[in-house]
Amino acid sequence: MPLPYLGTMNGSGTRLLGVRPCGDGTFHATAWKVWSNMPIRPLSRHRLRMLGARQNNLGTLFRRERSIELLEDTPLEPREVRSTRLQHWLAAPLVLLLPLLLCLPLWSWIGSIAVGMGKKPSQGQAAAVVIGFLWLSIGGQVWVTLRDRRLDQQGPSD
Repeated sequence: MPLPYLGTMNGSGTRLLGVRPCGDGTFHATAWKVWSNMPIRPLSRHRLRMLGARQNNLGTLFRRERSIELLEDTPLEPREVRSTRLQHWLAAPLVLLLPLLLCLPLWSWIGSIAVGMGKKPSQGQAAAVVIGFLWLSIGGQVWVTLRDRRLDQQGPSD
C-alpha cells in the first residue's frame, strides 16, 4: 500500500504517529486518520527514511514540510496501535484535565476572594474558567508540538 497523503488542516487529516527508530537511520511509523489531533483509525504502517525537513514562514502561519522516502510497507502492530490510542485518548486528557479537576475544590475559595475584593463571586470564578481554558489550549499545543518533534528528530534538517 502506498504512503497516504500526510497533512492536516485544523487538526483533521492524516498524520504519522507511533514513530519508532529502527537504528539504521530509518524508522517505523503508522499513518493515522486524525480528527482534532486525536487518532481515529490506523491506515497503514511503513518503514521510512527522513530525507529532510523545513519550516516555511507564510506570513503569520508556519508550515512544516518533511521529505520522506517510503522503504517498505509493514503490517500494523496491535501493540503500537493500543499504545498510540492509550497515549492520545487516556494519557493526554489526564495530563491536561487533572490539574483542573484538582482545582475544583478551590472553586468556592476563588469566589470568596472575589467577594473580599468587592466583586461578585461569579467574576472570580470566571477568571478561574479563563485560566483553565488557557491551561488547556497551551497544554494541548505543547502536547502536539512534543509529539511532532519526535518525527523531526529522525532525520536531517534543511
